[in-house]
Amino acid sequence: MSQLLLDHVGCRGTTVALAVAALFLCSCERKAAPDIVLDPEVVAMVGTRKIRVADVERELAARGATARTEAVLQEMIRFEAQLAEARRTGIDAEPETQRAIERMLVSRLEERQRAAGQPSVTDAEVTDLYESEIDRHTLPAAARGGVLRIGVSTKADESSRRRKAELAAELRSRAESLDEPGYHALVRESSDDTATRYNRGDTGWITATDDGSLPFAVAEALRSLRTNGAISPVIETTNAFHFVRLYATRPRTRRPLQEIADGLRHRILLGKSEEQDREHLRRILGSVPIRTNSAALAGLTSRHATHPSNLSPPRNPSP
Repeated sequence: MSQLLLDHVGCRGTTVALAVAALFLCSCERKAAPDIVLDPEVVAMVGTRKIRVADVERELAARGATARTEAVLQEMIRFEAQLAEARRTGIDAEPETQRAIERMLVSRLEERQRAAGQPSVTDAEVTDLYESEIDRHTLPAAARGGVLRIGVSTKADESSRRRKAELAAELRSRAESLDEPGYHALVRESSDDTATRYNRGDTGWITATDDGSLPFAVAEALRSLRTNGAISPVIETTNAFHFVRLYATRPRTRRPLQEIADGLRHRILLGKSEEQDREHLRRILGSVPIRTNSAALAGLTSRHATHPSNLSPPRNPSP
């Protein structure tokens, strides 16, 4: 058998032919196959299905240098044998199988259509989109500061609230004479706002329409400050006394086009690709006759609407 394969496969398939010969000679699980004359480009047959030299070489190339010829061929033979058995038992004719094949075909068609003509995006299109939505790419004016908070229970009596207010006023007075690093240290030592006390009391950027996590009155006090280092009066809320120091202000600022050009380009490309897909679909739908049965559709709609799974659960009666 091995000599017969070597005689007919030729130089390019010699290694593969040796492998399949070894398989047939060494396998004790298979019945010995009769000697047959194979096409020089055929390395094995499983039933009527041919495994060609090119098929094996393609599998070997796909799997890399570590792939073993004998193992790859064995796997291909097993696959073909299982495929034949699946067809014999009728799995290929089952509706679920047919539907899976159809979905795969449609998916491959869509992939091929996209690969055939990938749209491009010009710099001018990116610039036009940037200019058309400039407000979206403009940072609003904002202020950033450091808040010091002295909490007080909403159930505290007047005397307790007064003591907290006096403590806040004392700390604010000390803050007036401190530089920024000194203020940071005061916040760390005295503020009870766990979210910010170890981060300079940082409020983040507070805009005219965004108070961040600050109470409205505290955010308003920060926005009213004009000079870096200025400190607001003590502000009383229901559960705390606060004051805030201005760290920095930011004018209304347009983000540079170069910062966001890649994102804009991606959005344009995505839009063009989606339109291309819709155009392909319109062309396909226009190329085949399509008719609908209104009566059957109405029946389906009616049955679906009254199906138990689509009915609203009954409400509990009012007591």
